[in-house]
Amino acid sequence: MAHARLGVLIVEERPLDGMDLEEVIVLAGHQVVGWATSLRNAIALVEARPPDVAFVNPRLRDGDTGIELATQLSERGVAVVITTERSDQIDDTLEHVLGVIQKPLATETVEQVLEYAAAKKGEGGDQEPPLKP
Repeated sequence: MAHARLGVLIVEERPLDGMDLEEVIVLAGHQVVGWATSLRNAIALVEARPPDVAFVNPRLRDGDTGIELATQLSERGVAVVITTERSDQIDDTLEHVLGVIQKPLATETVEQVLEYAAAKKGEGGDQEPPLKP
């Protein structure tokens, strides 16, 4: 069954990591609606064009603002995935995130997350999430 095409926001401190992620997103049939490297830039992008999903690094150019951003995005109805090299330092009680992905990002994991998010958006999504926060 075909799933909805998602608009995806990438919020990443390091451009090369973001470029790798963008390639996986596009090849999976989704659209990157914006890139941000800071909390302020991400909020401006969301206000201009709300995404369905956001991949957010906790560490951004303006400091450790990614978790705060994730909370704000979730409050706006955006599905949030945390991407980090230090997943053991992420609070596992973060109820507002779809999941946490350990870097380096595995293509299959990103594809599974996108498939789940698209199914959830398009069909109400009763399936189990591929990641647990």
